[in-house]
Amino acid sequence: MIWHNDGLGEQDLEANLVVLRLLSGIRGLRFDVSRRLDVGDGVFQHRVPRGQLPDGEESALDSLVAPSPAAVEAMPRPP
Repeated sequence: MIWHNDGLGEQDLEANLVVLRLLSGIRGLRFDVSRRLDVGDGVFQHRVPRGQLPDGEESALDSLVAPSPAAVEAMPRPP
């Protein structure tokens, strides 16, 4: 499960992949990591995805991710 602080709560992997596919339209996508904290079986990471929207507008969004080794291991790998 993936949880977003957008009022919508948890999201399963397939629903999250739909959202992530939308990022493919962002040019120059990069993730600036501002903080990382090791916490036992995983990490908390504060990062800011940045890039240019199709209309040319610059975009940035504060985000916090907390992947655990088990979650990273379960992630689908590209062929």
